[in-house]
Amino acid sequence: MVPRLIKFFDTQGRGARNVYCGATFSLIVNELGVLFLFGQNKKTGEANMYPKPVQDLSGWNITDIGCGNTSIIISADDTLIAWGASPTYGELGIGEFQKSSTVPKEVPKMDNIKIPQVAMGYSHTVLLVDTDNESTKQKYEKLPEYTIDD
Repeated sequence: MVPRLIKFFDTQGRGARNVYCGATFSLIVNELGVLFLFGQNKKTGEANMYPKPVQDLSGWNITDIGCGNTSIIISADDTLIAWGASPTYGELGIGEFQKSSTVPKEVPKMDNIKIPQVAMGYSHTVLLVDTDNESTKQKYEKLPEYTIDD
């Protein structure tokens, strides 16, 4: 119940660049851009007591990460990657017919869109899209617009 140094990240080249926290898990991107996960996923029961690299994301240039209850969304390069154990409530954006995924999956509708910032909560995701990028702007303008009546 007291903060302590995680020795794993206390060496040259492996220090933490960014830290993200979910409900019962934490994610760290180190200086080399490798993503590590530790903690427990309450839905699957999987527990990682020490930082474990997320091999499925090796090679991606991670821009930002959003964490929900059991879901994770990552902006990397020109795409969006999401995963989360069932039940999910549409926050992954991977389609109506597959609402959850235990492994990272690209979100097809957001492919080739620059997303510098993401945020996720219980049953929602918010994306900040870079419309200064011309190819992103063109694709963004073709996305459907939804309005909520009062």
